[in-house]
Amino acid sequence: MHSNNNNSDMEEAEQPRPTDDQQLSQQEQQHQQLQQDKVEDQAQQPQQQQQQQEQEQEEQQWQQFEVKDGTLSCAYADMEEFPRVLGERYGAATTRLDLTGNDLSSLDNLELFTSLKELILDGNDLQDGFELPLLPSLETLSLNKNKLTDVSPLLAQIKAKTPNLKFLSLLWNIACPNELMQKEEEDYRQYRLQVLYQLPNLKFLDSSPVTEKEVQAAKQAGDFALRLDEDELERQHQASLSEHDPTFSPLPHKERTAEDHKGSISKCRYVYYGRHSEGNRFIRDRDL
Repeated sequence: MHSNNNNSDMEEAEQPRPTDDQQLSQQEQQHQQLQQDKVEDQAQQPQQQQQQQEQEQEEQQWQQFEVKDGTLSCAYADMEEFPRVLGERYGAATTRLDLTGNDLSSLDNLELFTSLKELILDGNDLQDGFELPLLPSLETLSLNKNKLTDVSPLLAQIKAKTPNLKFLSLLWNIACPNELMQKEEEDYRQYRLQVLYQLPNLKFLDSSPVTEKEVQAAKQAGDFALRLDEDELERQHQASLSEHDPTFSPLPHKERTAEDHKGSISKCRYVYYGRHSEGNRFIRDRDL
């Protein structure tokens, strides 16, 4: 046993011990690492402080807005985009949101307003193709004085995203051809029929209530337009066949005399709608 202890002592004695220079080098490396970590921490602190300050400033900026009786008014607030912090803070409690007179070109973060019933977006920068969020409770949508030129894609979005909508206003947009845009009365009537065909549950459109007569006329006009579209597709199909068939001819192959005349009688498939018919929806004078 004594011999084994001597051997262990000899092995420990034989292991090289770090020199003073090596110990100093290790200490310097540790010191340098500590200094580097300290520098990195100091470099991150201003960035973190700046982010915290920006967050605090943003929160202070929007502290002036608060919900009163279900209404959140952010009118004329110079918004180019709607701040998410407001949606997170007030979305569930807001039933009416007024964003009049801002510079919004998108409606990002408005999906946070899950209880919204009225949305006022007059005087913004919304253009064709903007994305309407899903707002299943929305009943009133006002888009006056934006930059909307094509009503068709907008109606498709409204139909899909706001199924309970009752009031819609698009005044002062090119898409709404009324007297304010120096358009003829017939143009506006056709526009109303187009809107009501897509949104038959509306109770108020632009500046006037929707009548039952208008809703029925819109349905007739829309169905008639769909039948016209089917006929047009058939004509295009026949024209395409004639281009590829050199033997096709709409004329008879031989002349006929008066005695050889043959006629045919069939029942008309469609009802004619005249100039003043309620069913004359998308047909203008130039198309007749």
